[in-house]
Amino acid sequence: MQLTHLTNRVLRPITRIKPLHRPPVFLLGHDRSGTTWLGRTLGLAPDSIYLHEPLNGHASQLGNWDCYNLHLPPDAGNEACQRIFDQAVQGVGVRNLSRAEIRQRVFGNPTVVIKETGGMMNGEWFARRYGAKIAVLIRHPVPLILSNIKMGAHNADNWLRKLRGQEGLMREYCADVDIDAVLGPKPDVFTKFAIVYCIRYRVVLAQLPRNPDWLNLRYEDFCHDPIGQFRDLFRGLELNFTSSVENLIRESCSTDGSEAFFGTKRMTKEMANRWRSKVAAADAAKVRRVLETFDFPDYRDPSDWP
Repeated sequence: MQLTHLTNRVLRPITRIKPLHRPPVFLLGHDRSGTTWLGRTLGLAPDSIYLHEPLNGHASQLGNWDCYNLHLPPDAGNEACQRIFDQAVQGVGVRNLSRAEIRQRVFGNPTVVIKETGGMMNGEWFARRYGAKIAVLIRHPVPLILSNIKMGAHNADNWLRKLRGQEGLMREYCADVDIDAVLGPKPDVFTKFAIVYCIRYRVVLAQLPRNPDWLNLRYEDFCHDPIGQFRDLFRGLELNFTSSVENLIRESCSTDGSEAFFGTKRMTKEMANRWRSKVAAADAAKVRRVLETFDFPDYRDPSDWP
């Protein structure tokens, strides 16, 4: 049972009296990269509370689209983002908690797991401000782009405009790439989304060597060995991997729920390569060309491409 308005009214003052002492977890990745699957699975842990995309204006009570795709240096101050995440890391504000979650928050000390796509470039900011543990998920760009086109092709223009408008970001991470030349005179949606993918992940992947304690995850690895990968992930984040959690993972990974666009029940062994039959070779080639221009470090092997 969900308590629609009571949650925040009751819990907000309690968070000031009883703040959580376990560091929050931020699971970061591109939209449609599989972060919802991983985040909801982490939320199965009996000692966690899962919060879905605090920045998302459709999914979160705190959502703010102005903060979406904004890059914050680790020492930056940003009142809008602070107002959202200062509450989220305490387990409140993003959504209504269940009775069990409210009891856990009031009487226990759960780990708050926050899945964030719009703020995927801000791992160092989350770590510095909140002492957070960071896990980064990467996925092959073509299925990710196919899914983003289905979700909203207009985002290619909106996101690219927002990224290019951040002079500090472009100067620090993309000064070696002529974006206009990559776009060409008649840019198509595959090329635009591929550029967005490369810019966002360039920022994220540049932070990994500076933060060796971060977890670097690959979607395809979870497809091929979900139990083993999730067991390792739970251990790395110090979450309780129970037999009940394992059974739920096994069940969700052997169910064909592929028609549910935002669903997380999939025949996971098929998901890593299902996209190969759904994309034209010419469109895949456009994406590959963009990755080569950005000298992208992943998915370079010929076997990664149709």
